[in-house]
Amino acid sequence: ALLGQVSDGRGGLFAFWSTEGSILAQLIDSGGKRVWPENGLVVVDGVGAAGTETAHALGSAGAGRAVVCWEVETAEGVARRAQRIDSVGSRLWPDSGIAIDTLSEPAAWSIGASDQAVFFASGTRTNHESHLQKVDMDGSLPWGPEGIRLDDWRESGAG
Repeated sequence: ALLGQVSDGRGGLFAFWSTEGSILAQLIDSGGKRVWPENGLVVVDGVGAAGTETAHALGSAGAGRAVVCWEVETAEGVARRAQRIDSVGSRLWPDSGIAIDTLSEPAAWSIGASDQAVFFASGTRTNHESHLQKVDMDGSLPWGPEGIRLDDWRESGAG
């Protein structure tokens, strides 16, 4: 199933899709030609016995780079992970991606990026928590494993 596409910052785009539990990508150049093998490149390998994966967000991450985020449901709950790829198809973070957060349930996502970092925003549906996370280009989390909590509507009485 097609997950979506994002600009490559050079007139082309990265297209992402899922099949058999894996997330794949294809780079299309500004002339509309595939850059990588016809079947694309695996960005996230198929799921293991511990959980299931669902892609949630895509974003550009600097010229010739893109980020894909997904959720992994495990016995402990839901973990969100991300992977950054470049224009030659290399995974720029560890093969299994990096952990973004471990909020208790599925969330809405958005991604923003600069040349120095990728930023993620997520929020839960029932707990009404919103978090921001910063990931440096080397995959480190300078704001800690849960990022910055923006609000808690239950405590504030809003919403």
